[in-house]
Amino acid sequence: MGPDTTPRTDRASDQAAVTGDSAASDVAASADEQWVDLFAGPRGGLAWVVSVLGGLALIIAASTLPERGAWLAPSLTPALAAGLCLMPALSYVDACRTLLPTVLIRTSLAASGLLALAATAVSDVAFESVLNAATSGACAYLAMRLVWFLAPPGFLGEGDIRLVGLGGFLLGLISPLHVLVGLAVVPALTAVLGLIVLLALSAVVRAFTRPSRASSSPGDGADLHETAQSTTQAPWAMPFGPWLCLGIALLCLLPDLPQRLGLAL
Repeated sequence: MGPDTTPRTDRASDQAAVTGDSAASDVAASADEQWVDLFAGPRGGLAWVVSVLGGLALIIAASTLPERGAWLAPSLTPALAAGLCLMPALSYVDACRTLLPTVLIRTSLAASGLLALAATAVSDVAFESVLNAATSGACAYLAMRLVWFLAPPGFLGEGDIRLVGLGGFLLGLISPLHVLVGLAVVPALTAVLGLIVLLALSAVVRAFTRPSRASSSPGDGADLHETAQSTTQAPWAMPFGPWLCLGIALLCLLPDLPQRLGLAL
């Protein structure tokens, strides 16, 4: 076997590519461990209680929609309930880890989509609603992707974009009007509530956190200044998932809300 004639730069780039791929996979695995640990760790009981009880409450509330008016075809009720039932788990994980697990969003969308397709065999109205829902979900996803492209880096995550796409699909099961209202109301609700909570928590941190008074040598002035700044800053990122889930659930479970706001097609 002859000597390796591959240029050194090519070998280095190949090694860098392999290293980058392994690093990306490690980050993905770490993200999965972060949210799975919430359910398997010492405080996993609270996560299960919030997720199970919250999911059951949303399922029961969704099942009463046909009785409260002709907002949703009865055959589409299971599809709407399946899309909403994992939102308490998504909210809990995002509140604790600032992370919206892709697997939970895809599971909700897949379950809701399959049940909606199954409903088309029962009702002709359901087929039109499912078509509207699929179009609405795609439009909501693309609209949020445009916002992500124009927004500052780090302002939105991939999970937020996918969650809005799921919300567009669920609201599209009711009517296109709910999707339009959702695209306007849900981001606004998210921004307002998120800002209120962030300002409140920042005020608490600044009120009860004091700069470190540890003794130091004369040459540590810059280090002390950095320490003081770091101790007065909020050590978290603001999760958008809980507010997005809240807005989507409100519009789904209160379908007459657009009319109450004076909006109509």
